[in-house]
Amino acid sequence: MSEKSENVTMPENKSRKAHTTEVPTAEKPTIEIVDGLPHLDAIHDLIVEYTSRLDRDLGFQHLDEELSDLPHKYAGTHGRMLAALVDGEVAGCVAYHRLNERQAEMKRLYVRPQYRGLHLGQKMGAGIVEAARNDGYAQMVLDTAEPLTHAIAIYHSLGFREIPAYYYNPMPDVIYMGLDLQQQRAE
Repeated sequence: MSEKSENVTMPENKSRKAHTTEVPTAEKPTIEIVDGLPHLDAIHDLIVEYTSRLDRDLGFQHLDEELSDLPHKYAGTHGRMLAALVDGEVAGCVAYHRLNERQAEMKRLYVRPQYRGLHLGQKMGAGIVEAARNDGYAQMVLDTAEPLTHAIAIYHSLGFREIPAYYYNPMPDVIYMGLDLQQQRAE
């Protein structure tokens, strides 16, 4: 990686004269939101990392089955998967799967901690919403938990609003959200 530098003039001090110091500045990283299928192993690891950080039992979501065959749930006519690449490294993921003819469910929005602050969650969220819209779904739904305030803020910024439960989730702090994909297209 090449380094840029800038000259910084130090304030004058009676015992020292002003001098310049080379201060390296980081280049902006290259960010891409891409099809997740070529990155299945990395996405598998991201989902395992994400679910362990949640520190919740997601057995009711059949997580083991999902992890054993990600393309079955998130590819072809069943759904889509996106990966966020930062300088070529998989830094985050998101997916949707088909609930029924009208509804797609957003799942597994996650960004590794060292890549937070690059707005990857927002970019991936917008990308997966657009994919579901282009695939002809009328509504995207999701569930989240109250402590996930940053994710909830992303969902709100994408236009999601709280909705009644669309399936049973035993977590006491679950929040169900939905987005009308057809209304947004008309706007």
